Amino acid sequence: MKILHLIPTLSAGGAETFVADLAMAQRELGHDVDVFLLAGVRGERGESLRAKLDAAAVRCFGTIPRSARAPLNALRLLHRIVAGRYEVIHAHLFSVELVLASLIPILSAIRPRPLLVRTLHNSNIYGTRSRLLTWLLTRSFDWNFACGKKVLENYVNLFGRSRTSVIENGVARSFGTFDKNVRTIRQDLDLRPDTFLVVCVGAFRGLSLATCQKAQDVALRAFQLAFENQPSACLLFAGDGELRGEAEALAGRLGATRNVHFLGNLADINPLLRDADLLFMPSRYEGLPIVGLEAGCAGVPVLASSIFELLDVGSPYGWFFSKDNSVEDFANQLRVLRQDRTVVRRRAQEKSEQFRERYGIDRCAREYVAAIQGLRESRDRSHAPTSQLKTTIGMHERD
Repeated sequence: MKILHLIPTLSAGGAETFVADLAMAQRELGHDVDVFLLAGVRGERGESLRAKLDAAAVRCFGTIPRSARAPLNALRLLHRIVAGRYEVIHAHLFSVELVLASLIPILSAIRPRPLLVRTLHNSNIYGTRSRLLTWLLTRSFDWNFACGKKVLENYVNLFGRSRTSVIENGVARSFGTFDKNVRTIRQDLDLRPDTFLVVCVGAFRGLSLATCQKAQDVALRAFQLAFENQPSACLLFAGDGELRGEAEALAGRLGATRNVHFLGNLADINPLLRDADLLFMPSRYEGLPIVGLEAGCAGVPVLASSIFELLDVGSPYGWFFSKDNSVEDFANQLRVLRQDRTVVRRRAQEKSEQFRERYGIDRCAREYVAAIQGLRESRDRSHAPTSQLKTTIGMHERD
């Protein structure tokens, strides 16, 4: 098949990492795969992903940074679709979905028309956007893939079950193989070897720190309550966004600046996870978080919020969960995990191979290819109604 993945940027972020990994895995399966960027390559992480795509013979278009709202984006995308003669257009994230939907009247004139699919990456289906607009988008695609069970459940509750199924995210199976020649985070920050190192990975984005998805405010308050200014514990944030300044100000008000570091976006989080004693995920909502999958593959223990999206992933593999997602309970859990960190880390490492088998990108890529081929065959054979298409790929649904 000839597949075009659409995403706003190549940059730091779980969805961006996933799309790059999926494109490379589909290329390894023998398909002709390209990636189109609405707003270009951004930052060291974006350049790193682009280099990996180039090495895997996945072509990347639209690499020059520009606004995702640039008026010519739709024309650029249309030109790429027509020139590439793609059989499948696979959209990721809202801004890309909106631009692609605007081209559907033109794409409908192409024979054969490419199959239009998208992946829903988040259980917060429409967020602050118009519910009507979100509903209209759902009708624009031949199929909607949810990245996890909770994402599917929330989508179905809003829009019904038509044209939707689950394919769980995956990560590169090589994740967690560390280059011993790369300097460690502990060395860069001049931390003691026995420092209890807690890491939070995610963008500082949202309307406010008190409501943002990754709950960095909860992480700060819980860490400070657990350890105050003890030099034997350190909290590292990887990620950037408009709320980072607010988080840094909160760290100052809590008196936590000595033991808390904001690293910004990293080109590679492997060195961070290599040194981490714990990945801390006090999320308010999720899809199927890539960083959690990366930690599981790398044998890093995880402490997370007890929300369905995370419980479903981590419970079989020994993740730790808060009882009530409160600052106080997270603080208690952090203290206990520091005391038992050798045993906790050994258990996570023992589970890592099982985790890679479940959440490897090769499994994910095969499921996407099989589902999309089933959709194309059904449509081409008989222009089957939605109910028949659903039957064709029902094997890929996980209720």
